[in-house]
Order: sequence, then structure tokens, then C-alpha cells
Amino acid sequence: MGFSIAKKVLKSACRRNRCKRRVREAYKAVKNELLSGDELAEGFKHWYAAIFVIGAEAQELPYTDLKRVMRECLVKANKKFGKANL
Repeated sequence: MGFSIAKKVLKSACRRNRCKRRVREAYKAVKNELLSGDELAEGFKHWYAAIFVIGAEAQELPYTDLKRVMRECLVKANKKFGKANL
């Protein structure tokens, strides 16, 4: 997985790096939840390469909301690109 945030979005490198760390941690937490036998785990055993382009709102978003959004993105990606659709 790749995480990217443009300099135009957040000027400060410190803020960009913090934002990427928060999103990366949310991804790890959600991935572990989905792979640990959650009811939505079906089809999540096969992962693909992806890049998340982060917006400035991720800096202000509470961590629980960040995890919820990440989960929605991964579930949506799995429905669209999952093994059943190949």
C-alpha cells in the first residue's frame, strides 16, 4: 500500500508525515480486523497494490472516523476488484 499527500494540500512536511502515519495506522488496524475473522473478511485474503491519495481533511478527522472511512474504502475496493469479479 502506498500513501501520498501533495505539498499543495499541506505545506508543512511535518504535517504531511503525521497525516500519512495516521492513515497508515488506520489501514493496519482495519486490515488486521478484516483478516482476523470479521464477518466482512470473506475475500480479503487476497490483497492488491493500491495508492491512497490523502486529502487535508484527514489531518483533522478523529481516528475512529479515519478507521471507518478506511474500512469503507477497503470493502468497496474488494467488491469492485475482488477475486469473484476477475
